[in-house]
Amino acid sequence: MIARQQGRELAEVSTEAGAEIVTASSLKAALDLNWDDPDEKALALGIVLGALHSVEAHLDNQPEAKEHPLVHSSLETARQIEAQDVEVDENGEVKLRRGVAKNRRIALEDDQMRHGRKNRTSAH
Repeated sequence: MIARQQGRELAEVSTEAGAEIVTASSLKAALDLNWDDPDEKALALGIVLGALHSVEAHLDNQPEAKEHPLVHSSLETARQIEAQDVEVDENGEVKLRRGVAKNRRIALEDDQMRHGRKNRTSAH
């Protein structure tokens, strides 16, 4: 979104922001890790959070881009997911939270989707 808004290429903007990983067609494939290894999963989480924080820092110097409705909405979604799914352990290491947060957001596209129902009568 930021690149499109500025009329630039995604690779150029992502490199400038320190978040080159977002240019891949698949984040999981770009990370190319052994997903059965807990240490490599932790590494992946650190890389993804690092990219998010790099983009946020990059946008701090670009208030017009940061306030664009789609950029603002995407950042809010990322922050919400980070807050509900990530915790820092006693050693300062980030890890995925065990269990399910109350009113956990489970879909990026639909902020009202919660555990398969939008309300008591409407299943997805």
